[in-house]
Amino acid sequence: MNVRSDSGSPPPGSGLTKGIKQMTGFIHTHYAEKITLDDIAGAGMMCRSTCCRLFRQTLHQTAIEYLLRYRIKKSLDLLRETDLGITGISEACGFNGASYYTEVFNKIMGTSPRNYRRENRQTCLILHHESP
Repeated sequence: MNVRSDSGSPPPGSGLTKGIKQMTGFIHTHYAEKITLDDIAGAGMMCRSTCCRLFRQTLHQTAIEYLLRYRIKKSLDLLRETDLGITGISEACGFNGASYYTEVFNKIMGTSPRNYRRENRQTCLILHHESP
């Protein structure tokens, strides 16, 4: 049985599509915890190599890249809307330390968490003051 379409992606409704949904759902639920590739693959009930191949084919990134990007995405709200320090935000989003969080943040966002916070808080304050 061929489970791939001509594009190389699994057809909608296939077991592989269900697997990717289970794995990304696992990441969305447990991103703040320590997660390994084995944990992600286990959530989709597949081996690590199938997990890696499926993430590459469907999302064009590795499972760990997806996890890191999701953690950074979750940290953006905390940077904009809280007074938590960088260390607290890094821990709340599942990073082992502020320096690694800052390194990943810089790579993905092209700026530091502190600069992002400063620039986006100023924008939020300006918009808030202009509102009736």
